[in-house]
Order: sequence, then structure tokens, then C-alpha cells
Amino acid sequence: MNYIEHIEFYNNISRYHEHSHMSAEMIYVTEGSVTITVQFHDYIIQKGEVCLIPAGISHSTHKNNHPYKRWLMFINPWLFSRRYSSAELQGMLSGMTYKQPLITTPPDGDNIFESIHDEVTNPKFFSDDISTARVLYLLSLLAREQNTEEQAPISQLLKVVMEVQMYLQENCSLPVRISNVAERFYTNKFYLTHIFKEHTGKSPKQFLIDCRLEKARLLLINSRHNISEISEQCGFASPSDMTKRFREVYGVTPRNYKR
Repeated sequence: MNYIEHIEFYNNISRYHEHSHMSAEMIYVTEGSVTITVQFHDYIIQKGEVCLIPAGISHSTHKNNHPYKRWLMFINPWLFSRRYSSAELQGMLSGMTYKQPLITTPPDGDNIFESIHDEVTNPKFFSDDISTARVLYLLSLLAREQNTEEQAPISQLLKVVMEVQMYLQENCSLPVRISNVAERFYTNKFYLTHIFKEHTGKSPKQFLIDCRLEKARLLLINSRHNISEISEQCGFASPSDMTKRFREVYGVTPRNYKR
């Protein structure tokens, strides 16, 4: 289940300072409540509510009372779109069409998340299909809550940007040249950079670096590979290049992060 990068139940936490993820973060509160802050605006998530924080949205969290229990799931927007092709849902997950948390109250939320967790951690025949159906149901409820019928249709330019995001995400371990990416999408790198930055706030090159850093972070947590091996697997020019960029974003070296 590669597009679900993580799903787990947690009992408590005090606070996360401002941060963002390359993947979309979904929180389902089973006890207590939590406040998500985005650009000085507070979103309070109560017991029984699910919140989707689109990829790339900087946010901070702090619990409002004790105890605070919740399911936490991370969904890779671009890998998800390979599983289920929907420009609307991809735009929602990737932070292209929504720049704030989305909240709804799913019926029987506990059983939905427990089912997804069971299918991901103990895969059986048709586990991928069952989990995808559950995730689609949650995303559809969130989309419907936003009155998407009133939203403007996704433009062709935005679709191109999302396709480029997907390509960079899937090929971040390779020596990608933005000029070659632009040719692949029948444009030039200057125009591609312009429309990409206009819709995402960052250049294709910076997005590619972010993809590599996120892949490195996950490998540091979930594998026994050393720094040199991870650097090579993630497409960095050298271990020192990865270390420099990693420290700039996460505040620590890859070695210390792994520890």
C-alpha cells in the first residue's frame, strides 16, 4: 500500500511547532480535541471529526485537553493518483486547490480507520482495494463538505503542474534536468518554472529537492541503509550535498535524525 505512507493510533502529544509534509496528513480524533493553526487561523478538531491537511501546507498543532487520542495517516497525493485517477482529489491532497485544513464528521470513523490500518499492516487478498475504497470514502466526504460543485473547474495549466509534480515525485532518485522535464510536457523550462511557481509557491527544482529530502527522511526512519546509500537512492549529488540540504530543512544532520 505504497500511497499510504503511515497509519497509526496515538495516545498523546503536547505540541508540534510549525512544519509541513510532502504528503497529505489526515487526523481522526477519538478523544479530546486538537487545534491546527495555519497562517494564524485556528481550526479546532473535535472528537469524531476527521481533518485533512493538504501536502505542503505549513501548520502547527497543539492539544486542547487531556487525553488527546487520534488516528494519524499520511497519504502520498501523487502515488494515490496512480491508484485512483481524479484531478479533483489529487488537487485537494496536493494542496493545489485548497490551502487550508478540511474537516468533516464521518459515520463510524473508528471502524474505518481500524479497517485501513488492518489492511495496511496485515495485507490479504484485495487489501489494496478495500483500503482504497475506505480512503476514497473519507476523501469524498471531505470534498463534499467543501461544496465542490461551486468550485471552478481545474484548469488545464493546473493539470499540467500536477502532472509535473507527479513526474518529479516518481523520478526524484534519478538525475532529473528541469529542461528535459519541460520538453516532456511540450514547453520550455522558463515557462514551466513560471506556471509551477505561480501555483505551488516554489520552483520545479525546489520541489524536486523537497521530494528527495522527504524520501531520505523516510529511509532514515524505516531502513538500515547508511547515509551514503540513502544519498545515492534519493538522487543527491553526494552525501555531503544531502547532509547540507537536510540540515537546512530539518535543523539536524541525517545521522542525528536517524539516531
